[in-house]
Amino acid sequence: MINLSTAGLRADILHETRNFFRSRGFLEADTPLLAEKVIPEPTIELFPVRFSNPYGGDRELYLLPSPEYWLKKLLKMFPETPVFQLARAFRNREQSGRLHNIEFTMLEWYRPGCDYRDIEAETREYITAMADSAGVMIPGFRSMTVEEAFTRYAGLELPSLCDDGEALRRVLAERDIFFSPSDDWNDLFQRLFITLIEPALPSEMPLFLYDYPAGITCLAREKEDGPYRERWELYWKGIELANCYTEMTDPETVKSFLAEEAAEKERSAVVRVNPDTEYWRTFQVPYPASSGVALGFDRLLMLLAGKENLEDVIYFPFTP
Repeated sequence: MINLSTAGLRADILHETRNFFRSRGFLEADTPLLAEKVIPEPTIELFPVRFSNPYGGDRELYLLPSPEYWLKKLLKMFPETPVFQLARAFRNREQSGRLHNIEFTMLEWYRPGCDYRDIEAETREYITAMADSAGVMIPGFRSMTVEEAFTRYAGLELPSLCDDGEALRRVLAERDIFFSPSDDWNDLFQRLFITLIEPALPSEMPLFLYDYPAGITCLAREKEDGPYRERWELYWKGIELANCYTEMTDPETVKSFLAEEAAEKERSAVVRVNPDTEYWRTFQVPYPASSGVALGFDRLLMLLAGKENLEDVIYFPFTP
């Protein structure tokens, strides 16, 4: 349970976070926690909520797993304005434990006219400012490509594995890493990454791991000079803190991606959802070229406070 000192630090970092973004011209958003239609995400289960209409016609809503759904709509409304939100986020069937809670605080922001490396620089500035506020010294930051990490920590040439499921199966078998015959390329890559790469990443300072294989389907823009996407993830002390894309903004590409995600969600979801089949229209003109990042605020606070468990930095954590 959070103590008074940590509660004070939490309040301070929330305050300093708002100051940081407002001083840079960001609009602070306060979007709904609920939506009737959602972005279909096969790997995330949602909480359904039933609206009991006193006039008839009850409707099902969903607690959102991030503010992304609304923030991108807001970005289209104000295409020249950077936006941020400190949002409550909800994930059903989430394991509870040291790094997870079914309700948590997410910091998400989007900046028009920039790419993922610009947001990396801004994230460095943000974390440095929050560490200074908490009286924590950060020894610096590191950046490394996923390709470099595979070479350094697994002795593997990543380009030879991109889009080659059989090659991944051979590597997993050689390293005695379990995989299922039904695993697709993405499943195989994740098994290899989680087993060999993540545990070996340096933890003494925040690390930006960037340029993920294009075979990991997501709404990050593909690079022109290699089989990768303009995406990074931030790790610190062995903990994943943030995920950033240069946003894919081509409406037809987004439409196709969301249709595939909706089909997979229909096949695999424990909680059935109502996907927003028209969400791709959000990315029509005047939606801006932009980059955005989602950062686990509670996890960052945990590290700044020198704690080992999310329960030590949040109020009234859920216990299953």
